[in-house]
Order: sequence, then C-alpha cells, then structure tokens
Amino acid sequence: MSNTTQTLVLDLAPELSTATAQQFQQGIEAAKAIVTYTKYGTTQQLAQTYLAAHFITEIVDTSGGGGSGGSGLVTMEKVDDVERHYDVTTSTTSTTTSGQQYNRTKYGRIFLSLEKRLVEYT
Repeated sequence: MSNTTQTLVLDLAPELSTATAQQFQQGIEAAKAIVTYTKYGTTQQLAQTYLAAHFITEIVDTSGGGGSGGSGLVTMEKVDDVERHYDVTTSTTSTTTSGQQYNRTKYGRIFLSLEKRLVEYT
C-alpha cells in the first residue's frame, strides 16, 4: 500500500510550498483513488505522487494561489500585444482513453507517460 505524503509531493514539486494542508489532502486523496496497487503495482507511489502534484497544481491555480494565470500546453503565442493560448481541453473519461485533462501540467504529462508505459508492458 502506498503512503504518498505532502513531503513526497513537495520533494517533487517544491513550487507547491504555498499550497494549504487542505489542498494537499485533496490532491493526494484524489490521486490515491485513481492510482491503485492493483493497476500500478510497484510504481503506485511514484504515479500517485505525480498525479497528486498535478491535482494540487490545478487546485492552487484555480484558487488564485499564484501561477501564470494559464496552464497547459501553449498552442499559440503572439509577441506584439502579448497573446498566448493554452490547450485546456478537459475530459472526464478514463485516463487511458483520453487523458487530455492531464495535459494541463507537467506533472500530469509525466503521469500520462508513466501510465502509457505501464499499459504497454502489461
């Protein structure tokens, strides 16, 4: 059984040090509900930590806890008149069929990479 903690998430994502204990708890509990030992085996804690960092980043960004105001892959950028567009596609289907909601943060993209490798080897 995994013991993903605030300390592990902060070791991975020190920029989340401004998040509250409640935000950490929400992100970690959400990750634990998705990343189970049955599916992830010995990579469970690593996958949970990346997914928790993704969720906490999303929570902090949407609650005004800092950040650039945008998140996700930059799909268009303009220099004069400073314009930037992000891929903020959302989907609530399974992570293996779409995963688009995880493209918003670097931690979500790493989680998807881990999941893709897991699926390829099972």
